[in-house]
Amino acid sequence: MYYTTKQDGETGIISRPNSNLKRMGAHHFVVGYDWSPVNNCRIKIEPYYQKLYDVPVVKGTAYSMLNFRSDWTFDNALVNEGSGRNFGVDVTFERFLKDGYYYMFTGSLYDSKYTGGDGIERRSVYDGGYVANLLGGKEWDIRSKNLLGVNFKVTFMGPFWYQPVDSEATRIAGEIVYDESAPFTDRHSNIETITDFTLTYRINAKRSSSIFALQVKNLAGRQYQGKRYNLKTEEIENEFFYSALPFVSYKIEF
Repeated sequence: MYYTTKQDGETGIISRPNSNLKRMGAHHFVVGYDWSPVNNCRIKIEPYYQKLYDVPVVKGTAYSMLNFRSDWTFDNALVNEGSGRNFGVDVTFERFLKDGYYYMFTGSLYDSKYTGGDGIERRSVYDGGYVANLLGGKEWDIRSKNLLGVNFKVTFMGPFWYQPVDSEATRIAGEIVYDESAPFTDRHSNIETITDFTLTYRINAKRSSSIFALQVKNLAGRQYQGKRYNLKTEEIENEFFYSALPFVSYKIEF
C-alpha cells in the first residue's frame, strides 16, 4: 500500500514518493532441538535471531514501517534507511492425541527492537516480551461411530506498546492526544489474556463425514482498544472491547 502513496504538490501535481522503494530484507538464524521422551510426547526448543534491513522509515523521525498496523491516511515519503532485530527462544511441549485427548504448551521469550529514520534504536510496538499458549482437547465416542469434541486455547502475552497520552494537550483538545516524542513507552498492563473455546460434533458415514462446530473467540470478552477521554469526569480511561465472538460452521469431508 505505501509503495503507491500519493502526495499533492503545491502546483497541483501529484507525486508518488515511494514508487522506487526497495523491498525490506531479513536474515533468519534458527537452532532447533527436538526430543521425544515417550512415544506420544515431544519437547522442542528453538532459539532464533532475525536481522531486518532496508526497512522503510520517515527520514529524521522515529517512524518505521516495522510498527505499521493500519492507517488509511498514510501519505509519508519513505527511505530505506531503517533496521530492526528480533531474538528469543521458543519452547514447545506437546502430548499427541491418544486415548481421546491431547494438550500442548508453547512459550516464547523475546526481544524486539527497531531503528527509525532518526538512527535511534527503540523497542517496537510488538515488544511484548513473552507469549504463552495452553491448548488441549478431548473427544468422546457417540454411538460407536460419531465424535463429540471439546477444545480450548488460552493465551497469555505481553501487550503492545503505544505512545503515552499528553494529558495537558488532551484536556485542551477534549480528545486523546498522544506524545509523539516518546514512542512505544506506555502500555495498559503487563499481561493480556485471550481465551478461545470450540465444540465440535462429527457424524461419520460410510463415504463422508459431517462436522458441526461452535467456536467462541475471546471467551473472556475483554480486549484492549486504546485510550479515551471522558468529557464528564475529564479523566483518561482505558477502552476495552467486551464482547465474545461466536462462530457456527458446518463442513463435509469425503
